[in-house]
Amino acid sequence: MAFGARQQQRWGGLVAAAIVLASLTELTRRLSSNPAQLALCWPAAGLGAVYLARWGWRGAWPLVGGLLLWALLAPGLAWTELPWQLAAGLIGPLSLKLLLRARWRLRPGSSNPFERSASLGAIVAAQALVAAPLAALLAGVAQLAMGRGGTVPEVLAGRWVLELTGFLLLAPVAWELLAMRDGLRAAPAELLRQGRRHAATVLLLIGFALAVAALWLWPGAGSLARAATYLLAPLLALSLAGIQPLAAFWTMALAGLGLSAAQAHSMALLGDALAPTEPLLVTLFLCVTLSAVLAMRALLNEQRQARKQLEQQAFFDLGTGCLNRAGLNRLLEGWSDQVGGRDRALLSLRACNLDAIEALGGPQRLAQLDRELAEELRRELPHVRWARLSTLRFVGAAHHFDHAQADLAVLERIGAGTNTRLRDALHAPLWGVAGLRISSQLRCNTGTLFTALRQLEHRALASRRSVWGEADAAAQRELASDAAQGQALRARLEARDVEILAQPIQDNTPDGTAGRKLEILCRLPEPDGSLQTPAAFLPVAVRHGLMPLLDLVVIERTLAWFADHPAAFAALGSCGLNLSGPSLTDPGTPERLATLFHRYRLSPAKFSIEVTENQAIAQLAQGLENLRALRQLGCRIALDDFGTGLATFDYLKRFPVDSLKIDGSFVRNLEQSAVDRAIVESIVRVARSMGVRTVAEFVESPRLARLVKDIGVDEAQGYALGLPQRLELLFADVLDEPVTASSVPSSIGEWALA
Repeated sequence: MAFGARQQQRWGGLVAAAIVLASLTELTRRLSSNPAQLALCWPAAGLGAVYLARWGWRGAWPLVGGLLLWALLAPGLAWTELPWQLAAGLIGPLSLKLLLRARWRLRPGSSNPFERSASLGAIVAAQALVAAPLAALLAGVAQLAMGRGGTVPEVLAGRWVLELTGFLLLAPVAWELLAMRDGLRAAPAELLRQGRRHAATVLLLIGFALAVAALWLWPGAGSLARAATYLLAPLLALSLAGIQPLAAFWTMALAGLGLSAAQAHSMALLGDALAPTEPLLVTLFLCVTLSAVLAMRALLNEQRQARKQLEQQAFFDLGTGCLNRAGLNRLLEGWSDQVGGRDRALLSLRACNLDAIEALGGPQRLAQLDRELAEELRRELPHVRWARLSTLRFVGAAHHFDHAQADLAVLERIGAGTNTRLRDALHAPLWGVAGLRISSQLRCNTGTLFTALRQLEHRALASRRSVWGEADAAAQRELASDAAQGQALRARLEARDVEILAQPIQDNTPDGTAGRKLEILCRLPEPDGSLQTPAAFLPVAVRHGLMPLLDLVVIERTLAWFADHPAAFAALGSCGLNLSGPSLTDPGTPERLATLFHRYRLSPAKFSIEVTENQAIAQLAQGLENLRALRQLGCRIALDDFGTGLATFDYLKRFPVDSLKIDGSFVRNLEQSAVDRAIVESIVRVARSMGVRTVAEFVESPRLARLVKDIGVDEAQGYALGLPQRLELLFADVLDEPVTASSVPSSIGEWALA
C-alpha cells in the first residue's frame, strides 16, 4: 500500500510538472503579439532542464507531455511542425544534462548551482554555446520550412535568444522550488516570508519594471523606454544580489517577462518604425542582464559562505561543532551588554588525567570521547549553548537559571555514564561539575566570569562533587581581591622574596647514599617576621598560573645557597626539589634547570626532582619526556604521594623513577590499620623488585619510625625525625658562620603543612 501511494504521488508530480510547462508556454505565447515567434521565451529550456535534473530520465515525460498539451492549446501550430518543436524542446535540456552530468543533479535540500560561480559559469556556457544553438537550429528549420518568414540569421538568432531567455528566467526559480526540503506545498509560505522580508526591494523592482513596460507601450516614448531598459539592468543586478534566492528569482522572472511582453507589444504597434534588429538586441540585453544578476548573486553568495566558514573556524570547534573559547567569549559579551531580566548560568563539565586516557587509548580515543560527549550534551540539554574550551572540558551557557540546578544533575549523570562506558580501561577521567549563577543585575566582563568559573572547576575537581557559585557584586569584589593577591604574589616571586627551608630525611639502610638527605620547602616572610605557610599562598599561585615561577624561584634560591656554601654542598647527600604539574609539563623545564645547574656549577646528581603521582599521570606524555630529560641531565626522580592515584603500579612501570615517597595517608595509621600496612608492604616489595628506593612520609612518632623501618621502608621523613628548618641550621656544624636565633623553629605548628 505504501509503495503504491508513493508511486501515485510520484506520477502526480510528473503530471503537475507537465501542466505547469504547458501553461507557461501558452501564457508566454499569448503575451507575445509577434506571429513569427511562438512565445516571448521558451519555458521548456528552463523547466525541462530542471525536470531532468530532479527526476533523471523520467523528467523527459513531463517535458514531452507538457509540449504535447501545449500543442493542443496553440491553434497556430501546424501538426507537421509538432515533431520539430518536440525535438527542439527535448534537445536543449538533454544536451545540457549530458554535458554537465554530475553537476546537474537536484536533490531535496541541495544547493542551487546558480548560486555558485563555478557551476553557474559552466551551466550558462553549456546552455548558450551548445544546448540553445541545437534547439534553435531544429526550431529554426521548422519555422523556415513552414514559411513563417524571416531570413536564416534572423530566425536562428531569434530562436537562440528565446531558448537562452527561457532558461535564464525560469531555471533558477524552478530549481529553488523543486529543491525545497518540505516540497512545493511549503513554497507559497516561504515565498511570502521572503517577500515580506524584502518587500521594499521587490516592490521597487517590480514597480520600476512595470513603468519601463508602460514606456514601451507609450507612443513616441521609444527612446526613453530604451534608456529606462538599460537602467533596469544595473538596478536588478544590485538589488537582487543581496536578497534571499526564492524572492530574487521570482522577482527576476516577473520583471523579465513583463519587460519582454511590453517590448513585444511595442514592436507590434510601431511596426516598421523600429529597426529590424532592435527587438533582438533588447532581448539579448535582457539575457546579459539576467546573466549579470546571477553572476553577482553567485559571487556575493560565495563571499557570504566564505565569511560563514571563517566564522565557523573562528568561533566554533570543528571537531565537535560546539562553540570554541572565542565563540563563548562573544556570547558572554552579548550577555554583559544586557542588564535586567532573568538570571543566567554557566555550566561546566571538565575531566582531568587526560594524558592517561591518551596513553591507554591513543589520541583518537580522546577525540572520540570529545565527539560523543558533545553529542550527548546537545541531546540531553538542548536549551544550553555548549562550548568546548579544551579536551574534555565543556562549558554551557544557560539563558535561564531556573532549570540550571537540574541541568547540573544531568551533567553528573553524563559524567558517570561516560565512566561506565570506560570500565574496560585502566584509567577513567576524573570529572568535575561546576555551575556559576550570573545575576541579571550585574555587568561582568568575560574575564571575570571565566576566572570565577575556573575557580569553581578547581574546587569541583578537588572535591569530586558538583559545586555552585554566584557571580554577583560580592563575587566581583572577591575576584578583584583575588586578582590583587595574584599580582602581589607575582611581584614577590619576581623579587625572589621567598624563604627556603629544608626538612631532613632519615636513611634506614646501612648502604644508603652517604651524606645528609633533605627536602626543600618554602615559606613567604611576613613584615612581622613570621612565615606564611603554603596553605595561604599556594592556592593563589595555582589560580593565577604562578606555580612555574614559584618552582623556578625556589630551585634557583636553593642552588644559589649551596653555591655560596661549598662546605654544605660537600656534606649533602641528596636534596629533593619539588616540581609542580605545570612545570612538569612545560617542554622548556629541563633546559631551564640545566642552565641553573651550569650557572651555579653544581652537580645535578645530588638533587632529586620530586613530582606527585597525580601530576605525572595528568599530563603523561609530556611529563614522561621531561622526566627522562631530567634523568639524562643527572638528576634523580622521586614520585611523591605515591599510592593516591589510579592505576598506580601500571604507571610505575612507565616512569623513570629512583624513589617512591609513600603518601602519608597510608603511613599515619600503620599501627592501627592492617589494610594500610598491607598496602605499604606491597609498595615496598614491588619497589624493591624494581630497584627503586622507598620513603615514608608523615612519620610523626618514634614508634612509627621504628615500624616503617621494620617493614623495610628505605627512608623516613616527618616531624618525629626533624622539623623544617633553615639551611643554615641544618648545616651549622660544617659552616663557619654562627646560627641566629631566628633560624630555630619555635614549634611544630609553625611549620605545619596544609
